[in-house]
Amino acid sequence: FYLPLYFSGPIAMFRSFVVYLETVPQKQISTWKTLFYLSRTLVYWVLLELILHFTITHGLIQLRTFDPSTDWGNYLRQVHFDMLDPVSLATQVMAALFFMYLKFLILWRLTRAYALFDGFLVTENMNRCIYNNYSVLGFWRSWHRSLYKWNVRYMFHYLGGNKYVILNIWVIY
Repeated sequence: FYLPLYFSGPIAMFRSFVVYLETVPQKQISTWKTLFYLSRTLVYWVLLELILHFTITHGLIQLRTFDPSTDWGNYLRQVHFDMLDPVSLATQVMAALFFMYLKFLILWRLTRAYALFDGFLVTENMNRCIYNNYSVLGFWRSWHRSLYKWNVRYMFHYLGGNKYVILNIWVIY
């Protein structure tokens, strides 16, 4: 296994790992493109920090101090549903989803940039924004793309592929 990708992804395919071990480093993405890729990731990081400092989404969640005996279901109903009208609540949910998108985008792209500098070409996770998906399948294919490809390549086809789609989906997902 390739240690930088082991903890946070993206998932490397076995074929890519063997090519990395046996041949020269990847040349498909140049050093300048990788630097540009890394600089875009740092811009996303700054954007995430601005969102954390200037939006109220996470402030609403941390309105009270942590108490282990708190009934969190009741607490969340009190904080969110009593304080916000439906449009504001929907806006806060979308902001929380965008926060999660940025968090995973930064994490996966930093580790991918490290792998690219090391000469190891891995699949790009989240090639589309969370708001740019029109179906659950499209969301799954782009959200954790390397896991999706791994599942299709190493599990779905060996379980019978399209012949047993309904059974395979339940086994895999």
